[in-house]
Amino acid sequence: MIKNKGKRNQGQVMLVVVILFMSISLIVVSGIISPTIRNIKVSSDLLKSKQSLFLSGSGVADAIYRIKNNLQISEQEFLSINEQIATTSIIDTFDIKNIISVSNYSNYFRSIEVKMVRGIPLPFYYGAQTGKGGFTMSGNSQVNGSIYSGGSVSGGSVIGSVVSAGPTGFISDVKVGALGVGDAHAHTVLNSNIQGLLKCKVGFDNNKICDTSFANPGPVEMPISSEQIAKWKTEVEALPENIIVGNYSPSQPVTLGPVKITGNFEIKNTVNMVGTIWVEGELKFLNANAKIILDTSTYENKSGVILVDKYVNFSGGSQILSTGIPGSYVMLLITSDCPVSSFCSDNNAISASGGAGSVVLAAPYGTISFSGNSKAKQVIADKIIAAGTTLIEYEDGLAEIVFLSGPSGDYSVVSFSEVE
Repeated sequence: MIKNKGKRNQGQVMLVVVILFMSISLIVVSGIISPTIRNIKVSSDLLKSKQSLFLSGSGVADAIYRIKNNLQISEQEFLSINEQIATTSIIDTFDIKNIISVSNYSNYFRSIEVKMVRGIPLPFYYGAQTGKGGFTMSGNSQVNGSIYSGGSVSGGSVIGSVVSAGPTGFISDVKVGALGVGDAHAHTVLNSNIQGLLKCKVGFDNNKICDTSFANPGPVEMPISSEQIAKWKTEVEALPENIIVGNYSPSQPVTLGPVKITGNFEIKNTVNMVGTIWVEGELKFLNANAKIILDTSTYENKSGVILVDKYVNFSGGSQILSTGIPGSYVMLLITSDCPVSSFCSDNNAISASGGAGSVVLAAPYGTISFSGNSKAKQVIADKIIAAGTTLIEYEDGLAEIVFLSGPSGDYSVVSFSEVE
């Protein structure tokens, strides 16, 4: 009897041990499985969220494709993928399209917003930008803005910063900045007064000592590519009825553009510009009444382009003027390497002795020279020479400049962001 009782006690102990072991095992297994289940759910949620974002992105991409290719598009479009739907709304204002695409993928909402503007955005971040030819100033020349140069910078006054790139970067005899603001950054800086930081490896006769902790500044691409120049020309040539063969010298004020002139363009009066003007020869301003003015109803706050394949001379009161609405400019773009090529006859790509106006002067392959009381808003060239009382007056709006392109203009994406 006592023996059987001992066995029963042993059995009870074993049962308790088994139950305890199973309980511990369940706790351990639960501790392993629960995080795994949570991770699986998190991964599933993340996948669905990403699929929703992909769906809304697809709605935006479809709208952008339709707008850029001039295809039919409604104020509201629906795109279905795997029985899930993205709703894309297009809100039109003048020259601006706001695209908002909202997707609902298994109750996971994602939304993308895109802003498109009619025209080609080409931001200009410097008052003057040069290639390896550099920037030489003398007299009372001044740049109200920053300078970036692939070559040396010498002389003059700069209300901004000055950068001369590469291991041979060189700044000399320049007054840089004002009121404690305005840096100089080059390998070598000589005989200069710098209001901000002096970043250089070698420096002599400056108002402060070089901070040598900075690397030499690297190269920066020109804001205007050869591909963009070719595109502007192609758009003009697409309208053969607007090609003027030979030299063109209207005796009365004219409205012009888009147009290609295969010879020289001689201006005596006012030219009302309603589209891109491309001159294969020289652009000549013959007197003080010679002006090119952007048409306000066509361009409003947008900018226009004048292409010249040889060279141009400004003198006296000759000017190129925008619409007068903030954000509007004219870019005079010379595509030659003048004065290098033989057809240049020793003329620089742009020579300005007074005049110019609300214009961006660009000669990415050639030289721009200033003398007298010349003015411009922004200058781009392989080489710049400024004398007299030249003033380059950079405006903040040039960082967001948009050029109207073609007869109806292209739409370009200027912002892209997720809003939900």
